[in-house]
Amino acid sequence: MAIAESVREGNAYVPPYQGRYFTARPQQFGPPPHRAEPWTFEGNIQNLPTDDKIAEVLAFDPRAAELMAFWREVIDRSFPGWSDGSVFNDFENETSGTDRAMRLLQDDLERHELTPRRDYLNFEIFLNRMTPDPRDHRLHAIDDAETIRSLTHLNAGEAVIFLGAHRLTYDGQDKDGLPRLSMALSEFGQKKRSRESSNPYWTWHFFQKYMLRRSVTVSGDSDLLWTLCDMASQGFRKAFLKNCVSKGGTWTIDLEGVRFLRDAAMRVRSVVYPHNLAMKAMVQEHLPFTHEQRFFVVNGRVVASVCSDRNFSTLDQIPGKRLDHRLAALATPEIEHGAFDRGVTSHVTDRKMAARFARLARKIANDARGHGILDYVVDIGLTSKGPAAIEVNELELSGPYSLNRDWVAKAYARRQRSKPSSDVAAAA
Repeated sequence: MAIAESVREGNAYVPPYQGRYFTARPQQFGPPPHRAEPWTFEGNIQNLPTDDKIAEVLAFDPRAAELMAFWREVIDRSFPGWSDGSVFNDFENETSGTDRAMRLLQDDLERHELTPRRDYLNFEIFLNRMTPDPRDHRLHAIDDAETIRSLTHLNAGEAVIFLGAHRLTYDGQDKDGLPRLSMALSEFGQKKRSRESSNPYWTWHFFQKYMLRRSVTVSGDSDLLWTLCDMASQGFRKAFLKNCVSKGGTWTIDLEGVRFLRDAAMRVRSVVYPHNLAMKAMVQEHLPFTHEQRFFVVNGRVVASVCSDRNFSTLDQIPGKRLDHRLAALATPEIEHGAFDRGVTSHVTDRKMAARFARLARKIANDARGHGILDYVVDIGLTSKGPAAIEVNELELSGPYSLNRDWVAKAYARRQRSKPSSDVAAAA
């Protein structure tokens, strides 16, 4: 959009960009995809059950003893000799949150060829990424073991597990009921990965009403900066910026004093990686969330919810309950400026609010099902305007927290059993 000269209405200065980029611009909605039903249960694991890893987990939470023994037996039986490093090409477990952050940092530096000498400011921004994950890394190992345990509800070939660059196929159960894995992909796994897509909820017109905040999509540096200037001119004190790439980053941008493009550019470039500026992003009205829950949707229906407390694992599930009545409470629901992470969490019990969250999640699922959007995770949070949708993510990329994965695996299995064999073959 070309920017005309500044104009005045009476004696008041009116910026030429005011009302053109945030509140007045048409939102870029596309028709939600009518997706073919995925026929493979997918999971990501980040660890292997080495002696050291199991010892770490049991020192952290002795309740995990049975689950750790189960996980170790599955891997021992499926991949004889794996512990010498030859099977998984010297795959390394993460040893701490800082270790994981350092590996991410190194990957970013190599991918974008940043060096302190070439670009010291951007290098400092990358260093900020070294902040350890607020969730204890040993909980990830418990998540991994639970993922493997839940496979017993499926038939051979109906699950693919991703471990770094490795793809593990579920080959069914041994006579004693123990899951069996292999490195070879089944046809289900091959076909599912070929048509896998993200959940671009920012293009779903029906989803906007559940967010309770205006959100527009921008493409590139210039579009972003004009939009922030427009927001500042209309009195917005903060903006929330989210990369459209899954797990690509979120930032709070302080708009106080922003009047010109150079002001917006200085704010953004002080906290956002340069390569992020060239990507598609969402710019949203700043609306903090104080409490959260996560809802797992399979085949267009809510099958489970969990409290998004980062201190939780499957060992903290409520036995027999699909829907959790606990809400994660955010210690720091908002910041003034910078890369945003919801940080340290605790939890509260609030059955009435949890019921409101569940009703909203079901409304979203009903709408999405009409567009062929069937399998995903939706986060619901409490704002000053009431319960609102936070975001949508892929099932396999979403933290399980206190989830009993049986609910998800059983839902996949029910769908698989309900389809005629000819349909299954066609989907594969």
